[in-house]
Amino acid sequence: MRVRRAAGLVFFCHDGRTLDIAQFLSGTIAAVPETRLYAMSPARGEEQRVSREELELLVSVPGDDWTEADGLAPDRLAALVERGLLVSEGDRLDERLRSSGWNRQAAVYHFLTRWRGVDIRNCEGEVIPADEEDVRAFLELRGPAPPAFRTAEAPSCVVELPEVRPEGDLYSVLARRRTTRGFDDSRPLPLEELALVLDQVFGCHGHATAAGGELQMLKKTSPSA
Repeated sequence: MRVRRAAGLVFFCHDGRTLDIAQFLSGTIAAVPETRLYAMSPARGEEQRVSREELELLVSVPGDDWTEADGLAPDRLAALVERGLLVSEGDRLDERLRSSGWNRQAAVYHFLTRWRGVDIRNCEGEVIPADEEDVRAFLELRGPAPPAFRTAEAPSCVVELPEVRPEGDLYSVLARRRTTRGFDDSRPLPLEELALVLDQVFGCHGHATAAGGELQMLKKTSPSA
């Protein structure tokens, strides 16, 4: 078997306290500082506690090339593969993350903040479509979805809006817009374009006098990422 370190693997320490066993056995309850080491693969999105020996094994295995498992500690190796910190050939989650072009920090943020305990994928990582029985069970548990529209009570005025179709290059560009969390280091942003982006998003576009005579700067609303 060949293995490599999981894509974008992140390590971090947690400082806490634990029971002092020696003093406890002598009849005294006391706590001593303890530093715990954790590792996380963005593809799995789960924090895993690792020992110093496991850390040394993880660091010794490259993340950009396959390494023969022969000669590595078999018990530690199997445990790290099972927890997704090391991956073997054919690991589809790891391959998808490597080929997605995601920035490492963005991937860590995304997968650490996503829903927990909710998974609609099979063992191969493919999304399982919900059938009628699944939908019925969900509705019984959560109830129906709220209506898309609600009626305003005693509206002061009702204005029928005309149906307008967007036309022009601006709207065609907006329709093709896609969010990406990958960055191309080989294509730096020219200084003029960077200045334009920052000016349009964060720059001053006017002033107004607020209550008390204070001068306020007007800025455009920052667009979503």
